[in-house]
Amino acid sequence: MALTTSQLRKVAKVGMTASLAALVISAAGKGNRRQRMATHTWQGLALIGFSLWHYNLYPDTPKKRPGKTAT
Repeated sequence: MALTTSQLRKVAKVGMTASLAALVISAAGKGNRRQRMATHTWQGLALIGFSLWHYNLYPDTPKKRPGKTAT
């Protein structure tokens, strides 16, 4: 079963939200600094990955709206 574009966008948004929440929590966490920084780095990369995926789920050309010109 393949997901629709709308469903993929929702999955990407949920991934961005979850990775951002994990990133904020890891930034304020306590414990082993080296392990925390490594975790924080990977969570930041996950956020970037989800953001790029979400960006690529939209078409390159914007839809034309009446009265507006594409630039």
